Amino acid sequence: CGNDDKCITDLQLTAEFVNGQKALNLSVLGIDSEIRIRLNLSNVPSEPHRRKADPAFGTKIEVYFPTSFVQFSQAIMDDNTYSCQPIHRNHVRCKMSDYFNNPFPPEKYSITELVFTLSNVSLSNILHFEFNSTTLTDETNLNNNNVTLIAKVLLKTDLSLRAAHEPEQVSVSGEGSLGLSSIKNLDQFGMEVTHIYTVRYQEKYIEKFFFF
Repeated sequence: CGNDDKCITDLQLTAEFVNGQKALNLSVLGIDSEIRIRLNLSNVPSEPHRRKADPAFGTKIEVYFPTSFVQFSQAIMDDNTYSCQPIHRNHVRCKMSDYFNNPFPPEKYSITELVFTLSNVSLSNILHFEFNSTTLTDETNLNNNNVTLIAKVLLKTDLSLRAAHEPEQVSVSGEGSLGLSSIKNLDQFGMEVTHIYTVRYQEKYIEKFFFF
């Protein structure tokens, strides 16, 4: 590692939602209800004048998410020698080293796509995701190792309204009508008509809107 046998590197981590229309910062999820997040990890010098990055030993990405509303489903990695495993209910760790524990190489770029499923999302409209990259190698800059993503959730449903009245046929005329000042009791208003409204909730049309 370098001229002094000391490894120095700079991991850089970025994260973004990949659902829906990224240009509009809007994601529309259907009945399957999942969120996909793409992580980009690189081992390159953060500034052009710095020396070439050294291997990053023991590199990991820690992922934290709200378990009350989100469940980890799977990780899709561009390097199949890397892996992501649940540590706790709200914590997933992605090991960015191969089967032989070789370090994360210099000039390396790695893309990981995380898939989360949603549950009880209507109980909260704000979801926080935290990401942090770590290594045993000395880092020149720790400010680009942490990322927070926030999703605002809106629910869209399809409600239908039907109305009916009893009796079904009502005849209205002006014969025998009284002025308001002449009304002494409710019976003088005439026949009672009951209106019944039915609201139907079409679950199959539910959509969830995510603003990032």
